[in-house]
Amino acid sequence: MSAQRDELMRLRRRVSVISLVGMLASFLLLTKVSAEEILIRIVGSGGAAKYVGPGQDSTDTVKVKVGDKVIWQNEGNRNHTATSFDSTGALTFDTGSIAHHNAAPPFNQSSPIEITASMFANAGGTSGGAAVINYYCDFHGEMEGKLEVRESNPIVTPLMENVVEATTAAATATRIRRDITALSLVELNAYRDAWRRIQTSGAFQSVAGYHGCPRFLCHADESIFFPWHREYLLRLETALGGPVHYWDWSARSATSIGIPSAFTASTYVSSDGRSYSNPLRSTLFRCPSSGPSRFTSRIPRSPSLLASYALGVRNAYLAATFTPFSDSINFGPHGSVHVWVNGDMRSTVNAAYDPIFWAHHANIDRVWASWQAGGKPNPPATTLSKPLPGFAPKTAASVLNMNSLGYSYDRLDALSVNFTEGVTESLSQAEGSMGVGKSFAVTSPDSTTAELRLESTVPQSEAPVQLLVGGIQAHPKQSLFVYVFANQPNASVEDAQPGNPRFLGTFGVFGGSGDPVAHDGPSERAVLSLPPDFQQRIGAEIKEVTLVVVDESDSIVSREQIPFNSARLQLLETSASVLQPAHKSWKSFEGTSSRESYDEAYQDAVNKAYADLAKNRPDALIETRVQSVEGTRGGIAGVRRLTVKIKARLQ
Repeated sequence: MSAQRDELMRLRRRVSVISLVGMLASFLLLTKVSAEEILIRIVGSGGAAKYVGPGQDSTDTVKVKVGDKVIWQNEGNRNHTATSFDSTGALTFDTGSIAHHNAAPPFNQSSPIEITASMFANAGGTSGGAAVINYYCDFHGEMEGKLEVRESNPIVTPLMENVVEATTAAATATRIRRDITALSLVELNAYRDAWRRIQTSGAFQSVAGYHGCPRFLCHADESIFFPWHREYLLRLETALGGPVHYWDWSARSATSIGIPSAFTASTYVSSDGRSYSNPLRSTLFRCPSSGPSRFTSRIPRSPSLLASYALGVRNAYLAATFTPFSDSINFGPHGSVHVWVNGDMRSTVNAAYDPIFWAHHANIDRVWASWQAGGKPNPPATTLSKPLPGFAPKTAASVLNMNSLGYSYDRLDALSVNFTEGVTESLSQAEGSMGVGKSFAVTSPDSTTAELRLESTVPQSEAPVQLLVGGIQAHPKQSLFVYVFANQPNASVEDAQPGNPRFLGTFGVFGGSGDPVAHDGPSERAVLSLPPDFQQRIGAEIKEVTLVVVDESDSIVSREQIPFNSARLQLLETSASVLQPAHKSWKSFEGTSSRESYDEAYQDAVNKAYADLAKNRPDALIETRVQSVEGTRGGIAGVRRLTVKIKARLQ
């Protein structure tokens, strides 16, 4: 009997211990270690300021735990931020601008930033371990800080593990940016759904604010024009969860349709069957310095004017090195399309809030990708080492390879590799060739038209000719649109018609920031490419070139508002055409994906088209059009298959 009592007591003690362990486990699961507020001070002058944690006198790693709230206190003499992105480019946290207060109490502080479990997981944190979150100042990329994060409870939930898996998959997936006019209606509406989601959540406005208001991080250094915008597009793709599709304004069809209907339709039908406002048409623009919140708008000009910019891209590919290529695109087609779209797109402050900005810049990036695929030079070493403002510690060198960045394009422009060295010749040096315009001659103090007078005739040549102007600033106070005429001194906007042989094209000066800054580098910029046969079309000796300069409403601006201080014409010579001739016949191809992936099926069809059409021209460009998309499911395992049929031809 005694033995039975002893056994019963042992069982009761065992049950008590098990219950206590269970209660303790439940307590740990439901209770967090008390959260703290961690104050990090910003001390020092200008960009040499540093982040200093509690009990520190230098920039050291600050230890925090999940649930803590971190506050940054600005004791410096400049505005600063504390901004962090994870390895996929997604924003981890951002204090926004913390104003300085002349380095004297009371100091300005950020709103508390809570360190969350997802931050810990996305930084690579695991149970019982630590994760490091790097952050920096958006305004001074050399200012860097580190947070060493640990769990408040060392318990990893399946949800946190899924977060890590999802972000890893997002970083390694390949996204195909496609011509938005080639999307099927189902694909386009799914794309609109993604845009509506990021606009509703505020994620779009957050990313858009990097270009102009409120951060003003773009166009401060034009040498990183291509790299900065490439990284900028990647940030939006992180928010979208997919590729940013492009608008090819250089396509021949663009000269008849202008802005694609994807951006102009007022409504669309979502995948849930309901009708919504088209998020690609307009979005909310909030900028305290620009008045009340409002929706963006456009006032596009005639589609026929886009022909000038396609020629500008073609001629930019002739450059022997990266810098003139970049400048030719930046100050030529890039800025011109901005001002052609008009409305908010004509202002560096507002432009990124218009959804078409992103399709425009995806096409600009496609032009750079074409340049790279053609074996043309990378930016110089001095440019590659430059940090990308707002995206530190990334540099221009870190965005060179788009494949490693996880995206590609459905098509690239094909470049000829047989270029003549020294392809440009200033005709001011060539005796008996083309007269070079002096500074603009104005016929009277009241004249509103800038006239460029030539000293002699233009030589007969099949080579393209560029118009270069001097005096364009990095941040022009006002955006301008310019119509160019030959031998028509009294030309007006109404004369800018395709049937007028004396109308040579247009270009835009992209600005509107109100804060002009002088450019580094050449004082002249190639702003317009003239067709090789422009002399024959005119049918007379070229005596003068007239520039009609207008504002957003096509009203003539006064001479005092025209920033140009010089202009001249320059001949481009090459031993081969830039783009391959078109292959007119279309053929049909079928691609499949056993994983029901549209991009895989589409790429499979394109690969088959290349193998068939480009047998003897591996560098040729394939133009594609989607014919149909079909999905099937069958077999005892329920295998799914997606089939995409395309029409393709060599362009």
